[in-house]
Amino acid sequence: MRKKAVLQILIYLALGVLLLGAKCPGVPGTEDIEMTLVTEEFIEFTFQARGSINVGSGFEIINVDQLRLDLDEAGIEIGMIDTIRVASVQYGTVAYNEPETDREIFGASVTVERSDTGASQTLISNYSEAVYPLLGILKPAPINTAGIDFLNDLMADLLVALKGYTVSSFEIRGTSAGTSNPQERDTNFDWRVRIYYHVSGRYIVTSPTF
Repeated sequence: MRKKAVLQILIYLALGVLLLGAKCPGVPGTEDIEMTLVTEEFIEFTFQARGSINVGSGFEIINVDQLRLDLDEAGIEIGMIDTIRVASVQYGTVAYNEPETDREIFGASVTVERSDTGASQTLISNYSEAVYPLLGILKPAPINTAGIDFLNDLMADLLVALKGYTVSSFEIRGTSAGTSNPQERDTNFDWRVRIYYHVSGRYIVTSPTF
């Protein structure tokens, strides 16, 4: 099921002041202030673990056109976007439908694949984690460097698409594999992997000086 990547917050202010013209003490004037704003977006894969195994897959779509509108509403000009980079990868439990709370994901892996190129890479490998304590919350997941490089290559293509209007969306598939302990009982829970990425762009405001 597609989940919209939501523009969440404007954070992390890094100020660089650009002064235009000389300013005299006590004389009103203006100055241009250049701020670097970082918006945080995410894509999320939800996996259903059922029976005696923990295998699943899900699709996520990055809507380039909608992201462009969100950034415009935030006041960030597309032409002034500097970078789009993966910030973190986190794991959490969405739903836990068992009476016992001792369920554990064991030896899990998550692979991501681009539908446009067919290229894929393992993002998480040999991951074990208690399921119930993370119900409704997220924690950082161990990630493979090659997987992050793969996603950052996708982010670079996303930046090109934002600026050049070349692609309207990117579809990514996430696939999970592994087992679920205790294996003598059937599994019944949903878990997720969320990939946060930051869009960093410059934003210029003109403010009065005195």
